Amino acid sequence: MGDYWNVTGPSSRNWDLGVDEEDEIEYEPSLPTVLNMKDEESISCATLVISCGKTASIFLHSIYDKKTEIGTVECPYISAKKKGGFISIHDNSCSIYSVNDDSGTIVVTCHYDLPSQHSFSWTKTLFSGVAPERVIIFSSYLDTIFYEKSSYVVEPPALRKLNTSSWEGSDNIEHLESPLVVEQLQAAILSHCELRSIPAILILSVEDERMLEMETIEIFETCLEGINLAIPQPVENCRDNYSTYINQLPRKYNFLYM
Repeated sequence: MGDYWNVTGPSSRNWDLGVDEEDEIEYEPSLPTVLNMKDEESISCATLVISCGKTASIFLHSIYDKKTEIGTVECPYISAKKKGGFISIHDNSCSIYSVNDDSGTIVVTCHYDLPSQHSFSWTKTLFSGVAPERVIIFSSYLDTIFYEKSSYVVEPPALRKLNTSSWEGSDNIEHLESPLVVEQLQAAILSHCELRSIPAILILSVEDERMLEMETIEIFETCLEGINLAIPQPVENCRDNYSTYINQLPRKYNFLYM
């Protein structure tokens, strides 16, 4: 497993494939995660694309600007004050979209920093209604974590990846260096896919903690061909969307742009 990925689950321990993590998690008392599908209880797709966090969500909303909402993952344990804040979305929910083309792609955007203790519940709920042939996750990784937890110095923009053992692709992205780990929702999704032999890859854009720059989003474009992810428009047509969404960020993030 060490050659593919290095994850820390919500219980703050290294992932051991021989143990079902869902039995190990002690959830705090709260309302459950709920799946609401508009037309049918479940759907199959060729590719499920998921964003974790604001930076990756801006990227997905920009490259898939023509999409139809087909459901939501409701997260009642998330305070409305902490939600993404940019893009009109339901309170405390993550939207599920069908891309308006014939690619068989479903997109799920999670703008929140999902609480660790709910990550596996969220993942289990989503996959109870969406059955993908493969999964692609976009997220970001703060450059300060490289400095604090390893001897590596990585200057943004840069990409790193983690993938399950069944993933096949021709990308040239470097693996996330050991001893660095991913946690929370990213770890939960990768764990779910590994246990069920679903090919999955997590692509991380190294992000400057002090500012959100266009290059941090644009670098995701460089991996699309290698992971065989077709998008409905040329990437250069998406870049105006990046700045539009960034400018919709709450005030505390606005001044970070450029």
